[in-house]
This record gives sequence, structure tokens and C-alpha cells, in this order.
Amino acid sequence: MKKYLLLIIGIVLNYGLFAIDAPGITAPSNGSTNQPITLTLDWTSITGNEGYLYQLDTIPSFDSPLLLEGETSTNTSQIGVSNLYFGKTYYWRAATKSGVEVSDWSATWSFTTGSTISNLSPSNGATNQPVTVELDWNSMTGNTGYVYQFDTLPSFDSPLLIEAATVTNSSGVYVNDLYFGTTYYWRAAAKNAVDTSNWSPTWSFTTSSTISNLSPSNGATNQPVTVELDWSSMTGNTGYIYQFDTLPSFDSPLFIEGTTGTNSSGAYIYDLYFGTTYYWRAAAKNAIDTSNWSNTWNFTTADILVNYTPVNGATNVSINPTIDWGNITGSSGYLVAIDTSQTFSSDLNQQFSVATSQANITNLLYGTKYYWHAAARNEVDTSGWSATWSFTTAYELTEAPVLVSPINSSTDLSYSDVDFTWDASTGAINYQYQVSLDNSFTAIIKSTTTSLVSGNITGLYPHTTYYWRVRGANANGYSPWSEIWNFTTESADLTAPVLVSPLNNSTDIDTDNVILDWNSVYGASAYVYEITEDENFISGI
Repeated sequence: MKKYLLLIIGIVLNYGLFAIDAPGITAPSNGSTNQPITLTLDWTSITGNEGYLYQLDTIPSFDSPLLLEGETSTNTSQIGVSNLYFGKTYYWRAATKSGVEVSDWSATWSFTTGSTISNLSPSNGATNQPVTVELDWNSMTGNTGYVYQFDTLPSFDSPLLIEAATVTNSSGVYVNDLYFGTTYYWRAAAKNAVDTSNWSPTWSFTTSSTISNLSPSNGATNQPVTVELDWSSMTGNTGYIYQFDTLPSFDSPLFIEGTTGTNSSGAYIYDLYFGTTYYWRAAAKNAIDTSNWSNTWNFTTADILVNYTPVNGATNVSINPTIDWGNITGSSGYLVAIDTSQTFSSDLNQQFSVATSQANITNLLYGTKYYWHAAARNEVDTSGWSATWSFTTAYELTEAPVLVSPINSSTDLSYSDVDFTWDASTGAINYQYQVSLDNSFTAIIKSTTTSLVSGNITGLYPHTTYYWRVRGANANGYSPWSEIWNFTTESADLTAPVLVSPLNNSTDIDTDNVILDWNSVYGASAYVYEITEDENFISGI
């Protein structure tokens, strides 16, 4: 019986009645390209397997020196393979094993590994790149690092050639201390334990040759006398240099050249002159090179302050006012002048220094018009004076004198002598009266102070209108002005003019230039003259 059983088993084995199925392979897909150089071969599992056999080779006959074959443990229907060659076509297959039996091989599939990597950044042809730049390319699974080349020539054979390798999975590298305004070429390749890929395409980029000015804006005016120069930064710098001068040629005695630390893209300049135009430019530097200068920009510092208060023409201002004006950044103090004279030349003129842009004034006169202006100063210069403004202090004597005579709009007053009278004002010790040819008192012909409540003027013109006013005064100042009254002088008895030239009966007179001349007549405001060939002045006048 035992003999028959062995015979049956042998027949089954010989004729395949219970044959083992070959697996179906699944990945990488047949004919796939750009596969990584470390990947997993995967196939379908077969029930009852005790493992699988696999073969991987560069030829479909599976008999090259690079043949890789092996087996897996039970139910392990995949195997990882590594250190493949770049840009190589591989063929592979698998078979099921059960005990001592092995199935037929599966279908033979192929895949091709990637032959090169791709550059990512800087983009090809990029311009204005920093002088420290990161070269970046795509990664490839299974690498043991990358090699790269970097040069100023696309042939990669200049004295500046950089060639180096990175560690596993480091698909990028920083290159430092590049030259400004220079075109660089670069490429990269992946490597593993047995091979190196083709070089990526050669890409290029160009570094920036200059930086850009930011502020003060070009042509700016009214700038402070302490100013911050600001320009654009550039990655990879070890600092910046700047030049600053009152001449665009940067060669005046006031020329300043300085440097900043790494990444300090700005500089403060102090103690500038007021009302002066300055020129400036900057450049970036690193360990091996300096960029071109930026464009030359200019700005002009402020020279005139702006007055704030008291507003121009203000009235009823305290005799202890605060005078305020605009500041100029960088000033170390200010000068202020105040006087009752618009030319700042009276005995009451005051000029003094203050630390801030305002001054407290004390003990001014009541009812008095004052003029003021201010200027800024620093360690090297003083600005021009601000506009001259005026204000009038409040009156201690609030009651204006009341005019009495001559009554307003009087006529036919004597032009040789006119007397004025007015009522006394409370608190007034003295009085100032003025006579003018106009009611704005810009043509004053007399301005006199008296302790009386009367005044006088002589030597007026005949048939002329005059204006007059009065104000009270004491040791502290003045009262408001009275009303403005006017009067008109009488007409004078006019005598006949005395003829002067040409002399009577003159001959050989220049017909192109005859000047008639006569003596003036007191009180005359105009003259009428006649000329004729008729001695009786009847015709031809």
C-alpha cells in the first residue's frame, strides 16, 4: 500500500496536477522611466507560499555580471533593491516557492532609472541675485549625496571653479562671497555607492551689481540736520560703504566716507549745515568684492523755522507769553529775538538761547506791538531766521482817550497852526498823538508824547486833509488808540508865479527841447500854463 501511495505522489509532481502558481508582478510598472536608484520590487502574493525567488539584471536573459537574485521569506512578496546605476534599464521577474518546488517565473518586466536631476533655483537666467546664494535641485531617492560644479564659465574650467559634494539627501548648497555683477554657471548630479548620474542642465544667474537708495528721497527738501541714510540690503554682505558730501564729485573738504557692519544698510549723519544740499551714495561689500556705487541722490536741509504762536498779528496777548515755533531734528538749541522794532534795533531788543522750540517771555509792556523770530542751531551752524511775526500785548489801560477838537471832518482850518484836545483817560500819565496824511498812518508827519490833554501842529499844507489819533500811556505801556478823526486846512491866497526861464525875449531856443520854468507858489497844489503866438492870448493857445 505504501508503495502505491509514493507512486501517486510522484505522478502528481511529474505531471503538475498540483502545480505552484507564478506570482503577478505589480511595481514598478512595466516600461516605467525615471525610477529611483533605490526602489521596491513588488508582486502579488500566492496562498501557501514559503517565500519567493526574484531576479534583477540589466539584460533580459538574466546572465550579466550585474545579475542580482535572491529569495524572500514566507509571505514576503516584495524586496527592496538599492545602489542601481543611473539611466539604466533593468529587467526583473519573480517565482513562488513551496517546499522544494518552485513555480514558473513571472512575466519579465523592465524599468529605467533616472539619468539626471533637475535644477530648481536660482531660476535659469535670473538677475539681481544676492552674493550669497543657495543652489537647489530636486532630490532622487537612494542617493548617497550629490556633486555640484559652480563657475564663472559654462565650461567649468576657470580658476574660480568650485566643485564639491553634499551628504546624503542634501539636495542643495550655499555658496558665499560671490563677485558683484557677475554671471555664474552651475550644475549638479546625484551619486550613490556605485554610480553618478549625468549632470543636470547648466543654468546661469547674475549677481546684483549695485544696491538702491531708499531715503531721504532724491531731491527732498526741508530735511533735518541729523539724517538717516537708508539703502536696500543685499544678502551675503559683510557690510556697506557710503559717501556723503556737499559736492556730487565727493571731493569737498566736508567729504565723509564710512562703513557699516554686516546687514546694517543705513547710517546716521549728524551736525549738518542748515539750508545746504548734500549728495550721497552707497555700495555693498563682502570678503572679496565691492559692488558698484548706487545712484547719487541729493537732499537739502531745512533753513527756516516755521512760527506757530502767537499767530501773526495776534492782539490782547499776555505780557508773559510763550512763543512757539517748529523744531528741526538734529538741532542742539534755538535762538529767539523779540523787539518793539521790526528791525530788531531798539533798546528793548532781546535775543537769547533756549534748548527747546519755545520760549517763555516775561514782563513785556502792556498795549505794545512786538516783533519776533527764531533760528535753529547745532554744533557747526545756525539756520536763517524764521519769518518775522508780530503780536500786540493786552492793554492795562483799557480806556482809549475821547477826541474833542477839532471835530471830525472839520474844514477850513488854518494851515499854519492847528490845536488838538481830548479827554483824559483813567490811569494814563502821558498821551501820544499822531498826525498823518493817510488814515492807515503809514505817512505820519508828527508823533509826539505829552503829559497834557492837548497838542499842536504847525506848518501844514493849505487845502489838505489830515488824520489824527491819541492813546494814553503809563510806565507799563499804552491804551488802545482813540477813534481816527480828520480835518481839512483852508485854501491859501495864491500869488502869481514868477517866470524863470526861458528869459523874456530869448532867441535861438532849441525847438526840440523847450523847458518852461517858474517859481513855486505856496499853497498851490497844481499849475496851469499856456503858450501861444498871440501876445494877447486870444487865439492859438
